Amino acid sequence: QLEGQVMTSLTGLETLLRALERIPGRKAVVFVSAGLLVSDRSAGRPDVGDMARVMGESAARSNATVYTVHIDTTPGVGPASQKAPGSAEVARDRSLHGNWLSDFSQSAGGRLIYVPVGSANFAFDRILRETAAYYLLGVEPAAADRDGRPRKLEVKVKRRGVSVRSRQWVVIPPKG
Repeated sequence: QLEGQVMTSLTGLETLLRALERIPGRKAVVFVSAGLLVSDRSAGRPDVGDMARVMGESAARSNATVYTVHIDTTPGVGPASQKAPGSAEVARDRSLHGNWLSDFSQSAGGRLIYVPVGSANFAFDRILRETAAYYLLGVEPAAADRDGRPRKLEVKVKRRGVSVRSRQWVVIPPKG
């Protein structure tokens, strides 16, 4: 049942990213989630394989950057919890629900913003600040690169103490 719920959620998100391909220009997507339960063990369930990478490629095709706001609804967190705050079980529950979201957001050029129970205003303020100013880098593709296939992209800077966030994938559409 959990695997079915996870795949339903991912299919909906993938459908949205594919629909955004038809809209020209750069886009910022804000994805609000209470988490996506994915196993952290080999052969564990639910297992979504390399869906974070695949969906990052879809975001690149759509020219979209994805920011994920993860509202913490981790079981065992709160005043009625039997688990001690900061316990290994709480930390693992939190990572099981948030790791995939982080991998996907990074692959799509954005970031995961974790929101503990309470107000999420700071998360939306952060997204507004990040999308208000940015550097836009360009590349001149060779003719052979114009095949519509995703290509791995890595941006590095020499300056210390700065954060660089970029899409991990770029898609150069065929000329036409």
